[in-house]
Amino acid sequence: LSIALALILVSCTVMPLAALRPTARNAQAEAPSLSRKPAPDAGRETMLKQIGLSLKMYAGESQGGRFPAKTSGPSAFHPEMEGLVHLLDEKGADASELIAYLKGQRGVKVCYLGYAVTDEKSGLALLEEVSGYTDKELPHDVYVSRAEGGYDTIYLLREGVERFLITDINDPAGSAITQSEIPVVWEVPDPRDGDGGWVLYMDGHVEWKSYPGEFPMTETFITRLRELMASPAADEAAPLPRAAATRRSGMSARRRPTSAARTV
Repeated sequence: LSIALALILVSCTVMPLAALRPTARNAQAEAPSLSRKPAPDAGRETMLKQIGLSLKMYAGESQGGRFPAKTSGPSAFHPEMEGLVHLLDEKGADASELIAYLKGQRGVKVCYLGYAVTDEKSGLALLEEVSGYTDKELPHDVYVSRAEGGYDTIYLLREGVERFLITDINDPAGSAITQSEIPVVWEVPDPRDGDGGWVLYMDGHVEWKSYPGEFPMTETFITRLRELMASPAADEAAPLPRAAATRRSGMSARRRPTSAARTV
C-alpha cells in the first residue's frame, strides 16, 4: 500500500511539469510565428534623426524659421535640397546617403510635405492642394473652406508654428507636446507587405508607427499618398482641375482668405 501511495504522489508531481514542458514539435511550430515580422530597421531610424537635426539647423538659418519647401511637382515628396546638403555635410553625415533615402532610393518611399498637418482631414486636404497646383506655386499657407462656413489654415512648417496648434493655452507644456505630434518626415509602407514605418516629428524624436494606425499611418491617407507618388512623369504631371480636387477632399481650398480675415 505504501508503495502504491508513493507512486501516485510521484505521478501527480511529475505529470503537470511534463505537461508544461513544450515538445520539440510545438517549439518548431512556434518558431516561424516568432520570426514572421522582421524588426524595424534601426539604421533608417538613425538616418531620420540625422535628417531631423539638419532640418532644425536649416530652419535656424532661414528667414522666418522656415523648413525647406517640398520639391516642386505634384508627385515629389522630399524637401528642396538647396541649402540642405551643406548642413548634412557640416554634421559629418553622409549627405549623399541621406538624400538618396529622402528621395526614396533606399528601398522605402519617404514623404515630406513641408506643412504642419496632424490629422487625416488636414492631410488629405493638403494633398489635394499639392496635386492641384503647378510647379513653384507653393509654398504658402493653405486655406481650406469649411462646409459650415469659415476656413481652416494649414501652416507651412516653421519654428513657432506650434503656437497656432495648441489646444490648451493654459498648459505650460502645450508647445512641446504639440511639436511632438507634428510629423515632418515619414516612411510610406509598401502596399504588399508594409506593416508600418519610421516617423520623424518636429521635436526631433523618431518613432515606429504601425500601419494601418494613427496619422500619418491611416489607411486612407497612405493610399492617397501612394496614388500621387505612383503618378507617371512626376514633375510634369498636369494639375488636377480645381473642381475635381474639391470633390475628392470634400472641402474647398484656396490660397488665402480676404485680407481682413487672413491669419499668418
